[in-house]
Order: sequence, then C-alpha cells, then structure tokens
Amino acid sequence: YEYACERRELDAQKIHNFLLASSYSIVSKPQLADIIIFITCGIIEKNTEACLQYIKKYQKYGAQLIVGGCGPGIDKERIQAIHKGAMFTTSDMRALDSLFPDQAVPFSSIDDAPFKFSMLDKGIFGSIATKWFFAIPRVKPLFKKIVRLVLNTRFGPYSFVSLKAVGLDNEYYIKIADGCVSQCSYCALSNAIGPLKSKPIASCLAEFKRGLEQGYTNFYLTGDDTGAYGIDCGHTLPDVLEEITSVQGTYNLLISSFNSAWLCTYIDRIESLVANGRIKSMVIPVQSGNPEVLTAMNRFSDVATIKDAVTRIKKACPDIWLSTHIIVGFPTESDSAFYDTLTFATTTPFDEVQLFAFSLKPGTKAQDITPRISEASIAARMNKARDFFKKNKYTCYMHKTDFLYASQYRAPRL
Repeated sequence: YEYACERRELDAQKIHNFLLASSYSIVSKPQLADIIIFITCGIIEKNTEACLQYIKKYQKYGAQLIVGGCGPGIDKERIQAIHKGAMFTTSDMRALDSLFPDQAVPFSSIDDAPFKFSMLDKGIFGSIATKWFFAIPRVKPLFKKIVRLVLNTRFGPYSFVSLKAVGLDNEYYIKIADGCVSQCSYCALSNAIGPLKSKPIASCLAEFKRGLEQGYTNFYLTGDDTGAYGIDCGHTLPDVLEEITSVQGTYNLLISSFNSAWLCTYIDRIESLVANGRIKSMVIPVQSGNPEVLTAMNRFSDVATIKDAVTRIKKACPDIWLSTHIIVGFPTESDSAFYDTLTFATTTPFDEVQLFAFSLKPGTKAQDITPRISEASIAARMNKARDFFKKNKYTCYMHKTDFLYASQYRAPRL
C-alpha cells in the first residue's frame, strides 16, 4: 500500500490472513512475488497521482497485479486506463473470493485484523536495516524504545507523530464500523467505502475482551466514521463505549475519526465516559473554524457548540489527548475566515492540530463551489499558519506546503 490510512492497513492485514489461510506465502519484495496486491488511496489528488505511478512501477515486475483499496471506487476510469487487470474496492473486498477461487476459507469468514499490516521493506525499520542491523538480538526493540522516548518527550505519547512513527506498546485495533454517513462536499470516499455498516456491540466487546485476555492494554476504536457508529442498527457510539469501559482491567482507549457533529450530539454521555480516565485520546476532525466555510463543506457548522463540547471533554479529563484536522484553502475561504480557523484552533483546548492544504478531488461537490483559492495562496496560508502557531508557542513540523503539524505539548518537569 501507499498513503494508506489505518483502516486500509487493517484491511491489508485481513487480506494477508486470508491468503495465509489458503497456504499462500507472503514475500518481502515485489520482485519475488507471483501476485502483487496493491492497496491504493484516493482521498486527495496527490495520493491518486502517486498511486497511479506505483501501479506502473509494480507492472514492471511481471507478476499478476491486483489493485484494491479506495482508488478503484474513486478513480476507476483513471486506473483502468493504465491497468487492465483485476481490481476490487474497499466496500467489496469479498470480490477476493472470485480472484482466488482456490481459497480454503472465504474472505467473509476471516476476522477483522487487530493489527495493521507491516510492510517488510518499508518505514523506520526498512529493508537495509533489517538485513543486518536489526537482525542483531534485542537491537530493534531497543532502537524502537529510544525513538519512542525521544518522540514522546518532544510531541507527547499520544501525538500523531509518535503514534505514526512507532505506535504504542501492546496496541490492538478494533474496527467498529465500515463506511460513512457524511456527505462532505470535498470528499469522494463514499464511492469507495460505501454506506455505514456497524459491527454488533457483542462482537466489538468480544474482540476487546479477547485482546485484553491476550495482554494488550492500548485499544484503538476505529472506523471510517467512528462517531456514527450504530445509527444503522439502533445503537450509538456511547452505547459501545459504555459496554467496553464497564469491563474491569488495566487498559486505555483511543478513538479516531470522531467527527464534531457526533461529539456534540453525544456530549453529555461522552463527558461522563471520559471522566473515568480510560479514554486517553480522541481525534476530532473539525476542518474549519468558520461557519460559512463549514456550511460549504457540508459539515456541522456550529463552531461555538463544537468549542464548548471540546472544552467540556478537556475539563472532565485534563489528561486526555485531543487532536483535530483542519483544511486550509477550501473554496470560498476568505482571509478573515482563514484567521477565524487559526483563532478557533488555538483557543479550543486541542493538544495538536493537523492542517492539510486543500486538494480538489474531481467529481466532488466542491468542484462546483466558487471562488476557488489558488495553489499559491494556499501555500502562502500554510506558511502563515505555521508562523501563527509558532507565535502561540506550538511546536511545528511542516512538509512542503501540503501538511502542517502543530502541537502545544510540554513534557512534564522531572
């Protein structure tokens, strides 16, 4: 995979388990493979373009190439223009049964994976290192421990930077739902992930207890639209959280993709739930601090209510890590609306803010929204945002002008 979110990395591990159940061997490099399954991302145009290049790259190895993930659901025609082979979408991974007719166990019988697939020749523990350095006993765990200590001290143990680079010890994923009910005007993911499909509470609870019995202590509750959990089957996210947190034991919960509309809907129950200290982290994408821009995005636009909800959560549990996402340069965003967002982000008790330069995805409703902001203006705003956060004592990291990470974490004094 390339540019995969955690949900697609979990899907990749499930596919891995499906293939192992049918006696396939997983190799570490594409040049050793008879079959290559490439999980794509199509959330923004940059990722689509990169994935198209990777498809061309993998075609050169001569193996059978199967393209999956969100790309075939979002950019099917563009992929078919360069790839004549098999494809499957995120919402229809059961198609793997027909692609592997000799499978011993149908894909639908494979449990969701509690761990993300680890590409053997990628990342911080990449191929060169694994050939010799990390082959030395105890070197890799020690190196990982040192990296974690440095990043945790700099950014915080539940920060995006730390979790992305090295994760947590004893981490276990529970995907509580697939699909999304939101219709954000900038997003084409619904074409790939499909409608909301919540996992029964009993199944979520059983997965949690299984992980707990196996000694895991850090549990991620994830989904494409986590906050919407249960509305397709008469339940809610607080329902499943109450069931899980009623279980005795030593554990932490981390909640991803908890959109602000759902947080505000359930704030009374969520406020009570976080007070017990078991929920350590929430990712609450807001996307803008300006009501008019949020309306154009087709997102919950009551900024004052969002700010109040986040403040109540932080007051109920001061140690909880709260993160948000912001889009910079969405069509119609004026300079004043941009500064509304920066002010909102720095006056609402978020521990970290991730800012993304707006990327127009063809076929979305945003394509018809004007006026558009030029790429040069968006880049300039990203630089201004960095300066704004630095002025407010945030630690910042910026990748080109596409992504800005800002954290106000301060390591405790010893």
